[in-house]
Amino acid sequence: MFKYRIFVYTAFIATLFSLKVNAQVSFQFNQYMYNQYVINPAYAGSNEALEITSSFRKQWFGVEGSPFSQVISAHTPLRNKNVGLGMLVANDKIGIHNNFQISTSYAYKIKIDRRKSISVGLQGGVYQSMSDYTEISQSFSSFSDPAFNENLPQNINPTFGTGIFYYTKDFYAGVSVLNMEAQNIFENAQTFITAGKTFMLTNNVVLQPGVLVNYSPDKEITADIFSNLVLNDVLWLGVSYRTFNSINMLTQLQITPQIRFGYSYGAPTGGLGKISTGTHEIMLQYRFSFYRARVVTPRYF
Repeated sequence: MFKYRIFVYTAFIATLFSLKVNAQVSFQFNQYMYNQYVINPAYAGSNEALEITSSFRKQWFGVEGSPFSQVISAHTPLRNKNVGLGMLVANDKIGIHNNFQISTSYAYKIKIDRRKSISVGLQGGVYQSMSDYTEISQSFSSFSDPAFNENLPQNINPTFGTGIFYYTKDFYAGVSVLNMEAQNIFENAQTFITAGKTFMLTNNVVLQPGVLVNYSPDKEITADIFSNLVLNDVLWLGVSYRTFNSINMLTQLQITPQIRFGYSYGAPTGGLGKISTGTHEIMLQYRFSFYRARVVTPRYF
């Protein structure tokens, strides 16, 4: 009984300190390069179609209470093609903490010339955080404490973000700052820096390397370096390395001109590799075509 009491109170104290960290939905999907709208509102409408993407990520499979994230996003250009709109709905569960977020985005595209474009975007929304402490008391049926018999009140807060995205037919670079709050703009803000390029190795083989750098005030800087091979514009095979975290296998299949399916497996590095079988992530994307204009060069990002 005593050791259970010590464990529960230790978990309670650790949870209080983690509330700040878990106050917002925070994603970094392995397959972000296939749907960059998740990390940059300026990406909205960059494709000539309405694009709807759903992603599901189970991190550190086999570890009880490990993060489980679900995201559904949609973005589209408007008729004049210079304005893009987007919407994102996300849910993130980590242990007893559950975070929900919904946001909308506006992006404006400026064509530098026929091959180069730059887009600026704004994002606004709300997030809700809740902690279910009854899960702790239920884990120890022989121990009961009033402190763990009820949930904390739900917190609903506004959040906003901004970004810039530059792209050509074979190169992109972007910077975004998300999860900013009115009361303290940069306390929970996340900064993303991305860049990538495509190389035509043959008529049927494309090499696509890229990098993402992520920074937030309460965490160390992380980098995600990836490289994909695109075969016949149908099959994507790739690998990525995320510093201090995992080595990831990437694969994607263009089932039809409108439907893409992606799967990623992440092998954790460090001590987590001893207790977890890895991270699994799936993605399903559908692209509607609004315009009859012929696309001469396929987009790989």
